[in-house]
Amino acid sequence: MLRNPTGLKLWPLLWLLVSTSSAQASAPMGSIVGSGGEGVTAASGQVTSAAPLNSTDPTEDGADDRCPPDLTQQPAQRGAPPGLSLQLPPTVTAGTSVKVSVTARHPAGDLDCGYNGTLHISSSDAGALLPADIRLTDGSATFALIFTSAGSHSVTATDTQESATTTRSAEVTVTAAAATRFSLGAPTHVAAGVPFVVTVIALDGFDNIARHYGGTLHLVSSDGAATLPMDTTLTDGCGSFTLSLATLGDQFLTATDNIATTGSSMPIRVAMPTASSGMVLESTAALLDSCNNHADNPANALHFDHHGDATAAYR
Repeated sequence: MLRNPTGLKLWPLLWLLVSTSSAQASAPMGSIVGSGGEGVTAASGQVTSAAPLNSTDPTEDGADDRCPPDLTQQPAQRGAPPGLSLQLPPTVTAGTSVKVSVTARHPAGDLDCGYNGTLHISSSDAGALLPADIRLTDGSATFALIFTSAGSHSVTATDTQESATTTRSAEVTVTAAAATRFSLGAPTHVAAGVPFVVTVIALDGFDNIARHYGGTLHLVSSDGAATLPMDTTLTDGCGSFTLSLATLGDQFLTATDNIATTGSSMPIRVAMPTASSGMVLESTAALLDSCNNHADNPANALHFDHHGDATAAYR
């Protein structure tokens, strides 16, 4: 029993003490209760308020690309075609999947949340693997494509209903993939014992010159009496070598390396030398141009004159 020597009424004070103790008992262990009813649990660090942790402040970068809920269901405004924008990496490797983002934007640059048009995708790379027509949702979409041709290429997106609504991406540099085979250029007819030149090109799986190829090249021949060059490397994916064959009949050359890349020539007919055979047969002109990005596909045949019946072929 509490004694009250002063004679003051204590029941208001006791009521306050009991109320305070009840509020603290209702809060989780290790929590701090704020004036707004929000709590941060010390053990988990989770905010117990209704606001999401990943909510974006309107002043932050990228906030304009978030469509408010009341705008996402608006129909496309065909009277004023939006501007389209394509984003993709500046450098890619042939044969690899590339992620592309496309957005529809108002003249001011903000996202056109009411645009839900369908786009046709094309590319300056004739061998590119492209998606079917894509439909934008709330003014944006992503898709994947694959470039196969080395060089500079672009992507174009065009509205299937409004051809005026179109855009072309910035140029993308496509580099060759790793070398998978060699292409050998050699004359189809040679004289026994007379040197001739063979050109070797390292190619990837899409017939692009693998300019970063760094393997060591080794030439072998079906002619056991052939005079062959020492093992060597290629420069910028290409190399020219002088050799001679000695055994009459059809012979072959094969290029191998220490990375399991290989390639063989077309048959080379070896004949007896004549009085005018004392010359080096040059079979490199077109292939060397190809190495320097000046010629056609290195798989095309190169023709040159030698007694009116000789050709150099690539394989």
